[in-house]
Amino acid sequence: MKRHRILIGIAVATFLVALVTGSPCVRPSAAQGEPSARMIPVNTASAERLVANSVDENPACVAYDLSASGESTITVPSFCIDGMCTISVYHEATMGAFGPGLSWPAYYMQSSTDDSWVGGPNISLAGVSFSAGGGVNGDRSSEAVYIGGTAVDGGYVRLYDDGGAESSADLWTIESMPSALLTNASLHVCAVTSCVQHDVSAEAEYAIELPDFCVDEMCSVLMWHDATFGAFGPGLSWPVYYEQSSTDDSWIGGPNVSVGGVVFSDGGAVNGDGSGDDVFFGGQTGTGGYLRLLDDGTPEDSPDLWTIDFAPDDDLTAGSIYICSMPSCVRHDVSVEAEWPIEVPDFCIDGMCTVLMWGDAFVGAFGPGLSWPVQYNQSSMDDSWIGGPNVSIGGVSFSVGGAVNGDTSGDGILLWGQTVGGGYASLYDDGTPESSPYLWTIDFVPDASLTQASFYICPGSCVQSKVLLYRLYLPLVIRE
Repeated sequence: MKRHRILIGIAVATFLVALVTGSPCVRPSAAQGEPSARMIPVNTASAERLVANSVDENPACVAYDLSASGESTITVPSFCIDGMCTISVYHEATMGAFGPGLSWPAYYMQSSTDDSWVGGPNISLAGVSFSAGGGVNGDRSSEAVYIGGTAVDGGYVRLYDDGGAESSADLWTIESMPSALLTNASLHVCAVTSCVQHDVSAEAEYAIELPDFCVDEMCSVLMWHDATFGAFGPGLSWPVYYEQSSTDDSWIGGPNVSVGGVVFSDGGAVNGDGSGDDVFFGGQTGTGGYLRLLDDGTPEDSPDLWTIDFAPDDDLTAGSIYICSMPSCVRHDVSVEAEWPIEVPDFCIDGMCTVLMWGDAFVGAFGPGLSWPVQYNQSSMDDSWIGGPNVSIGGVSFSVGGAVNGDTSGDGILLWGQTVGGGYASLYDDGTPESSPYLWTIDFVPDASLTQASFYICPGSCVQSKVLLYRLYLPLVIRE
């Protein structure tokens, strides 16, 4: 099967914000001795809040025209106020080690009380920076909500809480510099369905309840800390992913990797066996402060509980754990060598979806467990799709960034990597058994270490939304 990368170049400078509607949430009951906990409400997106500069009457999507260069203002989506949201940028230019495609998402949550916000991850990785980690929207300080990278000829797209044209708590500022390489970009802001938040400030091990939505369903866990852990500055982390079986309390998690001085997940274990395996190991300060989430700990060894282990120091004074639900995923298990055709879920057509892979072997620097996800959005108009991130890290490749499903070229949606024995599990838009825009191909080659794999396809954080790429052809202006 021929596999290569297709770079999509479309002359546009238009940004889109997708509106979403989340599902209802139920406040969890408190475990004895747990830290302060609250359920972050799911805000129903209001189209009226995002009507400024709208050029699309579709209430599920608002498009913002950008000037050829300079600053544009957009309204902060209502679901980012007192609720977690994600921010991704599609760009057609290579930035650092990231090729054309969708970025890894940054996270953001703004308080309705004082307009302060937390975000992340606060890190620069492979030539791309993500978030300043936090700030106050409306204080004129212009903190980066999403930084991104810069094309080799100077093109970039960035998102700030304030800018030269606005210092309102209700607005963000997009700063753009098109170039010969960067003529097309889109901004996707999506709600995270619902999260349980646990705040800690005193040294202790805290028993917290395992949310029901993490049992027999995929959930994500983020960590916030007010100190630097390795290469990660204060702010929100990237998430880890977790699913626990109701049958035997075993769980799978991931990614099982260390990046920038932060260790993420042990990849899997059994909750309640007393071994204290890491759901999210995290990092530590230079003087030994840390924040961790374990399946068992000193206060509990129950399959219905987790343990937060918090050790503050002069740098680390507070932390939070966010446990977030995810919409139900479609799962495909493979254990026999073959190319397997599978259906493209309807929610991946004209909408953002998320793809994760689980494998039982080491691949590059990644141990057994769940991968970090890739994003995917296929157009119903011409079967073209965008995805990402288009990057290779730790011996693992993610997405080719975009192509056309059904053109027989076999482009990687989630490539992953190979074991030392040559085993692999990858997901392509086309393959030997199919070249249909309605199908994908799982290519699985087991070996002595890789014996089984699973692919999870999830509606992503843009629930009940339609993300359209509104294409407006503009003259290219390059700033000298």
